[in-house]
Amino acid sequence: LVTTLGATNITENSVTLNGSINANGGSTATFFDYGATASYGATVSGTPTPVTGTSATAVSTTLSGLSPATTYLFRVNALSSGGTTYGSALSFTTAGTPSTNAILSSLVLSTGTLNPGFSSGTTTYAAVSLGSASITVTPTVADSTATVTVNGTSVASGSASGPIALALGSNVITTV
Repeated sequence: LVTTLGATNITENSVTLNGSINANGGSTATFFDYGATASYGATVSGTPTPVTGTSATAVSTTLSGLSPATTYLFRVNALSSGGTTYGSALSFTTAGTPSTNAILSSLVLSTGTLNPGFSSGTTTYAAVSLGSASITVTPTVADSTATVTVNGTSVASGSASGPIALALGSNVITTV
């Protein structure tokens, strides 16, 4: 029995491919086919190889040098004296290259006003919020692949941060 299992440890240029092979009492070499098309294009050895015994053995291989934001197909193969058996095809998509665009397209407060008013080129604001014990901040990134944090906590672009307690006087809220 040859089973292709899901890919793990996916980054922008590497991945771990996984499978399971039962050698059915024989000795079976393990391989993975992979590529950006249905014809795969590359074959690499699995670890361990060969596998022996009568129960399923986990096999894997780590690939590097992949292209960012690319969908790849892969399958595990078992080669024994009886021929080659192929696992089913699965896919994974490498992560995109992290954005270097730190520009916001909008910054909204749950209460109060920004001073000066929002501008994508402005990096420091004062906010006037009278009588509020807390505030939320809703940042929206200009680049859909960028990430944003408010006071060190990751926030989805266009979504409000958690409530931020305000003390009497000045309060610093960092949005990166």
